[in-house]
Amino acid sequence: MLVVPDVSLILPHVEACVTVVRNCATPLSAIRGMLDILPEEKIVGAFLNDAREPRHFGSYDYYSGYGEDPAAE
Repeated sequence: MLVVPDVSLILPHVEACVTVVRNCATPLSAIRGMLDILPEEKIVGAFLNDAREPRHFGSYDYYSGYGEDPAAE
C-alpha cells in the first residue's frame, strides 16, 4: 500500500486486505497512516516479518497432546 500512490482508486475494487509490516523497520507512523486509510472491515489480518523469538520461549519448543507418551514415538 505504501508503494502504490493511488490507493484511493484501487481500494473500492479490493474486498480484503492483509497488512505486512517488518519488525523494527516499518515506522509506526506508516502503520497508523495505513490504518487511517483502510476501512476496518476490509482488514482481515496482519503479518509481522523478521520478528525475533524472545529468549524465554526456548522452553516451549515441545508439545504433546494430553495422554500421549512422547517416548513412544
